Amino acid sequence: MNSIKSSIGSLATRILKKNEENESGKSSFKDSKDKPILTAHFKNLVDLVESEGKPAFLIKEDGVPRVLFKIELDGKPCFPPPKDQIPWLLPRADNVIEYFNISKAQEPAIVDHNLFEDLVTYHKGISELPSESYYVLLSAWVMHTYLMESFHYSPILLFFAVPERGKSRTGKGLIYVAYRGVHTETLNEANLFRWSENHKASLFLDVRNLWQKAERRGSDDILLSRIERGCKVSRVLWPERGAFRDSKHYDVFGPTVIATNEAVHPILDTRCISITMSDSVKNFEKSVKPEVALPLKERLVEFRLRHLGELQPKVPKPARGRLGDILKPIYQTIQMVCPSRKDEFINLVEQIEEGKKLEKSLSLEARLIQVIEELQYRVTNGFVSVTEITEKLNLGKPEMEWLTPHRISRKLKAIGFDWGLNANGTAAIAYNQIKLDRLKEHYGLNQTPVKPVTPVIREIKPEPMNDHAGFTGDTGFSSNEGKELEDQEEIEDSVDL
Repeated sequence: MNSIKSSIGSLATRILKKNEENESGKSSFKDSKDKPILTAHFKNLVDLVESEGKPAFLIKEDGVPRVLFKIELDGKPCFPPPKDQIPWLLPRADNVIEYFNISKAQEPAIVDHNLFEDLVTYHKGISELPSESYYVLLSAWVMHTYLMESFHYSPILLFFAVPERGKSRTGKGLIYVAYRGVHTETLNEANLFRWSENHKASLFLDVRNLWQKAERRGSDDILLSRIERGCKVSRVLWPERGAFRDSKHYDVFGPTVIATNEAVHPILDTRCISITMSDSVKNFEKSVKPEVALPLKERLVEFRLRHLGELQPKVPKPARGRLGDILKPIYQTIQMVCPSRKDEFINLVEQIEEGKKLEKSLSLEARLIQVIEELQYRVTNGFVSVTEITEKLNLGKPEMEWLTPHRISRKLKAIGFDWGLNANGTAAIAYNQIKLDRLKEHYGLNQTPVKPVTPVIREIKPEPMNDHAGFTGDTGFSSNEGKELEDQEEIEDSVDL
């Protein structure tokens, strides 16, 4: 509730400020005619570059690069943003064009392969990752940021560990070579909206306790929407204008890196490729700086110049579900620039998939599925009582830590079980072995038959819905987290997991 109140308060403040500006005349539309039109993205734009010491457009025209300081769009003159409004180091136009001319004398496949392997070497010089295949993942992720027009998804790279494990260093190494990379420690929604929609930037969010801060600032929906093209985040900015004129809908799709020392919400975690940073045995002497990464970045802009507008290779999803969706662009990039690394990547995907299944197998949902199968001998007319499921789940726990039938009912509904009533009129779910087998596979559970255990039948005492309802034991939650878990479940029931 505190986070909701904070978000409402923040929104109310912004609305009030906007209204005051309108009333005082500070936000007049008359002045807009005299202002130059500034833009950072349009069709055939390769990137913003530095030329003659100032920002310029590098465009691709008939396959040839051109540098412009002004361009006509829809009959109106448009200019690049001023340098102090561009929060990343601009590639130098002359260097990009020189790389382009050199590339023309070589096989494009060789140029791309060498660039990829140089990125692998670059990341190895920055941090120590769990295995060689993670450097392949990072290098392909960087290259995919330069061809975002071709992709519908983009995976969030999540670096999670205690302090001083190299999270920030690794993230900076990534973002300094990524397309329009911005390193920030803020989650203010105004900044995130501008970087996403106006700059089309890749973001590195280096934030302690990220999810809690995102909820407090009302930017959690922005984070959840970053992975998929077409997702819009809406805000009511001008309520005084009335219906259909009061809101703005922001395009927030874009590459994202996160470094945090606290676990993120499970909903966000499904959109991430998590990399746990271990204590490094290597000593990395060189600092990670944008200037050091600039030559690689200029080669990557030249890579974008050559491939802008091309179709990506057709590849199958490398994994099932959302994991396959978000990793498909990485797979396409590897197939395009360094197919010899394909098997290495697929092996990593299988490891990631198994890791996510292991996490799922320890969840409350997984335990519910196990309990339901253990109660197969209690099936009556095709149904299992919710009361019996709750009773078995609470078996062996102190009374103050019991889960309520109401909470279990909501979980069962979210998992997808069909509902009905027992002969005595109490709630029950349909026992469907085919559905159970699919769910066991999804949650990474052992599919060998579970030996039935005779339950101890006891009466469940009624209790308030929010009192003493926390998890313990294998679930990893303590009893005083019951209220927080209720709030999380409300989110899970309303968001596509």
